[in-house]
Amino acid sequence: APRPKNARTSGSSLPTPAAASCTAFRMFSRVAVLPSRLACSLAVSSTNPNVRYEMLISFLLACIVAVNLYRLSHLTVGSSLLQGLFLAAIANLIIFSPVQWDNWLWGIQVVVFIPIACITTAISVCYSQLSLNTKFGICLGLAIVSTFSYANGILYWAIVFPVLLPSWRNWLAHQRLVLAWWLSFAIACLVYFYNYQK
Repeated sequence: APRPKNARTSGSSLPTPAAASCTAFRMFSRVAVLPSRLACSLAVSSTNPNVRYEMLISFLLACIVAVNLYRLSHLTVGSSLLQGLFLAAIANLIIFSPVQWDNWLWGIQVVVFIPIACITTAISVCYSQLSLNTKFGICLGLAIVSTFSYANGILYWAIVFPVLLPSWRNWLAHQRLVLAWWLSFAIACLVYFYNYQK
């Protein structure tokens, strides 16, 4: 009897580990880079297609990371001005490393800087004198931006959470915030992977 046109053999329906890995990679590489697309679209629409403006956005994001790291080193290490400047110099040498000079010439690199800028900004907010609810709202907003900017931005949720609520006593005292955080994470992942097509 003839088989249906779309019929598959029993073996072909089971993807190999390599195929599954490639599929997972494509899922992350197709990430809806919404914030970065908005930034690049604004730069292009206001300046005509010119990659230099996208490069400028990348540089400004790197500067935000550098400022956040300097502030965090001052708040956490509590070093003197000279030691703080020394740590900032080392951090800036890594952030603005000439080894990756060619990356600065790619406008698309803006998507790489958005998650780390969000993470360092969120941690800096966690060490501020703002109320916990205000910190939570800011960190949650940055989490959405980071998640939908680049694939590794999804790590934001796990990195920032223990800084926002650093101990299990905080978790027990603010169970609603803990629930809201991880529920938001689940919703973001659901939207992120929904209706994926090869």
